[in-house]
Amino acid sequence: MRGNCDDRVNELEDTVKSRNSGSSFIDILDSTNIEIRDQSSLQEDHGCSTASLLLKCKRQVIYPYFCILCLVAWRPFGSQSMSYRQRCSLWKVVNIIYTVLFFCLIIFTYASHLISCNRGIDTHNPKTSIAPHRMNTNLVVQTGASSLTKGQNISSSIVPPATTSGVWKPAAFKHCKHLLTEYVVPELLHFMAVLTGIYLFRIQDNEDLNALVEKVFLLSSIPKKIVSRLRFFFLSLVMLAIAESAIQILYLHVVDLASVTGFKDDSRSQWTVVSFMILGVFVEAFVTAVTLMSFCAQCELLTFYLYDICQTMEEKTKDLSALMKDVMDAKKTLSKMNGKISIIASLIVLCYLKITVAEVINMMTSINMMTSIKHDPKKALALLHKLLAPLLSFSFVMIPFIVAARFNAVAQNFKQKSLNVRVFGYPSATQLDQDSFILFTQGVEMKAKLMLMPIHGSYVSATMIVIMFGLLIMIQSDVIPTNTKYL
Repeated sequence: MRGNCDDRVNELEDTVKSRNSGSSFIDILDSTNIEIRDQSSLQEDHGCSTASLLLKCKRQVIYPYFCILCLVAWRPFGSQSMSYRQRCSLWKVVNIIYTVLFFCLIIFTYASHLISCNRGIDTHNPKTSIAPHRMNTNLVVQTGASSLTKGQNISSSIVPPATTSGVWKPAAFKHCKHLLTEYVVPELLHFMAVLTGIYLFRIQDNEDLNALVEKVFLLSSIPKKIVSRLRFFFLSLVMLAIAESAIQILYLHVVDLASVTGFKDDSRSQWTVVSFMILGVFVEAFVTAVTLMSFCAQCELLTFYLYDICQTMEEKTKDLSALMKDVMDAKKTLSKMNGKISIIASLIVLCYLKITVAEVINMMTSINMMTSIKHDPKKALALLHKLLAPLLSFSFVMIPFIVAARFNAVAQNFKQKSLNVRVFGYPSATQLDQDSFILFTQGVEMKAKLMLMPIHGSYVSATMIVIMFGLLIMIQSDVIPTNTKYL
């Protein structure tokens, strides 16, 4: 048997020598590199890149998002540490103290909006400005005892006695109008959003963004685009929150601090109140930013998820039963988003929608300031504040509407493309399977909602047109007085 095998090898070597000019069969085997790779090794590079992009997404988006949740007391500090699970840990004491301080600061911020009347007051109204104390220059200071007496009178005219320096009289609040509609209702909506966020994120621990990111990354063919899109939303909302704090600083620079803070002669108390006002607006703005970030990020991730399902359906690389499971998974995630984070986002949108209306009307009634901004730089800054404030509030309103409308457009497009399964057929699927898939995709409801309503791009555009024409009619009929010939 062994001799027959050797004869066959020698015969094969002779054949190879005759065809390859003297080279042996063993030499050919030694000089040939043979590499055998399976499907898992072909996908190894893609898996490594997906894992690295997922870590990059968590480092640039998810972890900063968790930090902002801790800032607004929606997530406890040190929740990932082992010591936090103990009954009496330092982190739990820190979280209790910080939560109490957070509520005190946010309530102080709501009250400061009302007292400073920063959405409807005319910052250059002489009624609201407090005239500074002036020294009588005609007073002649004499020598001796009379000079000492008159020096005491001069100091008492500039700095009141200690018994009256602590009197708190906010002059701006006396001339504020529409307190309920411009201040109480928006702040109440924002406070309800804060309480709902603490209940959902901290008490029930229903933060679903991290799990959704991992799920979509495993199924998506464009993870790099997901990272860039989430990073764009995160940075944009953070910049808007910082811009809102900057607009508050601009407002405090324009107005008289004594009329806003209520402290007439105590500069230390004035700057203390101003510091807390700026810090409170900063925290309030980040409550808005983290709410919209959670809603917009989940909407965008579901958009990518549905897009990948649609692409897989067109490429016909997955069974229809597996596609229906993916669609059902997306439906469950969407229902969870509409029932939790959509409620908080709706409260924030309603709050800023009311603020936008008040600030737009305030801007329209202040157009007459344009004629005098060349001679008064402070009026120019006041006009800049009145122009930027409604734009910023309107941005907070429109961002979730645009993202929700985009998801609903992708969902509608998926339903339209699913009809091609019945027209052009599907591999390894019977006619009954195709009909079942079409009935399932057409019957499932996938609509992102705000204020308990599905958002569509056509509805948003029509609403914008109606609002613009309504403002135009009210301006031209002097329902909104502009006091200028330009409008």
